[in-house]
Amino acid sequence: MKKCVAYMRFSSSNQNETSIEGQQRCIEKFCLDQQIAILDYYIDRACSATNASGRPQFLQMIKDCKKAKNVDYVVVYSFDRFARNRYDSVLYKGQLRDADIKVISVTENIGNTPEAAIMEAVYEAMAGAYSERLSISTRRGMIETAYKARHNGGT
Repeated sequence: MKKCVAYMRFSSSNQNETSIEGQQRCIEKFCLDQQIAILDYYIDRACSATNASGRPQFLQMIKDCKKAKNVDYVVVYSFDRFARNRYDSVLYKGQLRDADIKVISVTENIGNTPEAAIMEAVYEAMAGAYSERLSISTRRGMIETAYKARHNGGT
């Protein structure tokens, strides 16, 4: 039987545990259907995927996987849970690949064909673009709120 670790995260303190619970439920169903045993769970809460250095559980998972001899996959709900930064995605997937570990997305079934790498790159690029657009929109909204002399949150 193939074995995996599961990685889950949510991005901001505005989200809550139900995000993790939903990801976990989908990952567990996928693994059950595919006959993949889950060895461990790594969960980052209120951590952006735009920079891996701010995700302690993610970095621990990478470290543990590089040492492990019995892990075949890292399973995520979607590729944007793994990374929203193309550099981090390529870097850490490369490190896992060197350890013969493949990252699998439950919701983005790209298969094992030669074209799968292209599809994975498209998903990574879309996640990065989404993150950049969201950042621009958020800043624009905060500036507009400030022009109206309204509270933007924080201290």
